[in-house]
Amino acid sequence: MDEESGFEIVEIDASGLASYVANACRDSIEPPVDADISIVEVEGKPIVVARVHELAADQKPAYVKTKGMNQGSYVRVHDSDRQLSSYEVSLLISNRTQPRYDAEVVEGATFEDLDEGLVRGLHERLRRNKPSTFRDASREQALELLGALIRDDGRLRPTLGGLLALGRYPQRWFPQLNVAVVAYPTANNEPLADGTRFLDNVSVDGPVPSMVTDAVAAVQRNLSRRVRVPSLFREEEWDYPVDVFRELIVNAVMHRDLSPLARGTQVRVEIYPDRLEVHNPGGLFGPVSVSDLGVRTITSSRNALLSKILEDVPVSDSGGAVAENRGSGFVTLTRRLEAIGMSRPVVTDGVATFEVRLHSASLLDDTALDDLERFDTAEWTDLQRLAVALAAREGDVTNERLREVSGAHSADVGQAFVGLRRMGVLTRVGKGRGSRWRISDGEEPGGRVAEPIGTSEPAAEGVSARAQAQALLKALQARPKSTSELQDETRLGTKRNVLLWLARLEEAGLVAPTEGRRKSPSNKWAITDAGRSRLTST
Repeated sequence: MDEESGFEIVEIDASGLASYVANACRDSIEPPVDADISIVEVEGKPIVVARVHELAADQKPAYVKTKGMNQGSYVRVHDSDRQLSSYEVSLLISNRTQPRYDAEVVEGATFEDLDEGLVRGLHERLRRNKPSTFRDASREQALELLGALIRDDGRLRPTLGGLLALGRYPQRWFPQLNVAVVAYPTANNEPLADGTRFLDNVSVDGPVPSMVTDAVAAVQRNLSRRVRVPSLFREEEWDYPVDVFRELIVNAVMHRDLSPLARGTQVRVEIYPDRLEVHNPGGLFGPVSVSDLGVRTITSSRNALLSKILEDVPVSDSGGAVAENRGSGFVTLTRRLEAIGMSRPVVTDGVATFEVRLHSASLLDDTALDDLERFDTAEWTDLQRLAVALAAREGDVTNERLREVSGAHSADVGQAFVGLRRMGVLTRVGKGRGSRWRISDGEEPGGRVAEPIGTSEPAAEGVSARAQAQALLKALQARPKSTSELQDETRLGTKRNVLLWLARLEEAGLVAPTEGRRKSPSNKWAITDAGRSRLTST
């Protein structure tokens, strides 16, 4: 195909070209390339097609024999080939087996360079959670078993993994094994008119637990709050959920490349007006691809020793450990973003770098939120909320668009749309693949206020879902009341509708029955502390 002529198909000796490609794959490349080569016909002319499969990690890099590994290894970038750097070649070679840089002894460091509080917390957690191995072990013995300490010439010395996880100040030996958090004033990294280049610029030092806590705090102080998907109430969250960017920072610090050539490179967290990016040296390790992330749970730790230690190092502000080390973190954070109407993380895996980007744009602007408040969304699925949010924001929504935003399967998307149509919330326009869904104008059954799924009881006329919930909580502020009393005071329609809303509030932990049996004649409903707090905040 002639690229300069708009990929016009040209005459070739198809058989000869196929043989040439097969010989080049076999004789010119190390290791030999196993390509599927075939001749197909397009527009009546033959074309040679060669499909090259990705090499296993323990065989990379492939290189041109005549140039050698360091000069003949390439990576495809857009429509050109870029020669790999010496660092990238060495990284691929080290990834052929399990790297052991985190198990290296740190020369000059001793047991006294570890943080006493972190060591004590780790030891207590190990004795409590893994008693068969650590119940009778001293602190030094426990750290030796974990690989955090190694005997060197009769003296206990920290390994690199042990120092990073438990050291008082690991940067004394490795100044750049830290986290840089930078907030930029513009989306394109250009300075403001007054010359301001950074809104914040901090270098976060210390052991991994401290770096994670301090980096999260540094990010948080550069964020604002916004409204996300409502269920019973409008609720505000940070631009990005704290648990999401904390997980990204933990992953970056825990899985970064620790080889000597990478120890001068920091983990970077960059905050822009429209996005947040987390960068760490070293691409994905092991049998993990970008397509796996956020879809299936898979564990592959570049720094196996460090990861193992961190799963038992407690974090003071949460009571949990620094990392779960179960491979489910990316799946969890992806679902969390989808549930609040944010797009999936954008992942870029380079040979030498790994980047995760979060976009701050929410699907729920004020228009979408106002539209959602007209419906009773308490029993909708997250996918249905996203569908209506998109329809409100963009005028209509297709199956493909909802799948793109949510990552859900076609069957789940179709079921969500069918349910919304039955409730009279969305109307289908067109047929087949070109069909679109729009918010109903009231002509279909159900009007603008949706019926609760599985019931025929409509919401109180003219009262939004949020207002119904608030009315019940306000009525319970002074004292517990019966269902009949609440029906009279709130004017929420039938007794069945009141009971429906009480059940939802009970499930949310905002109200509770005074008797064990809800049908007891003496049962009343009381507001909980969480309910009072929610009512005050709204």
